Amino acid sequence: MAQSGGAQARCATVFATDDGPFKSFAVQASLTALKNEIEAVKAKWRVSQVTLSPARPKPNPYWRGEVTPDLYQKPDIITSTAHTTCWRGVVSPSVCTSGAKVCW
Repeated sequence: MAQSGGAQARCATVFATDDGPFKSFAVQASLTALKNEIEAVKAKWRVSQVTLSPARPKPNPYWRGEVTPDLYQKPDIITSTAHTTCWRGVVSPSVCTSGAKVCW
């Protein structure tokens, strides 16, 4: 997508998954992991200023093949910068994946 001055916007979509004993803990852990992913993108592309928008994540069910509809812990948490989806885990009571679109 072209921007004024001939500059071209670059974007990356990043996701992070983490778990916890309660949904609130898992949400916070996945958002913290997402911040680390965003910092990695900034370092890779050597940029300091980025814009963030929520990106709907697909679950990353590392102990099972898929997350069936009955396992989701609704509602999703959507802010201006991230979208978080949670479900009941196999080992942990709650697992969440957060996603964001990072543009510079």
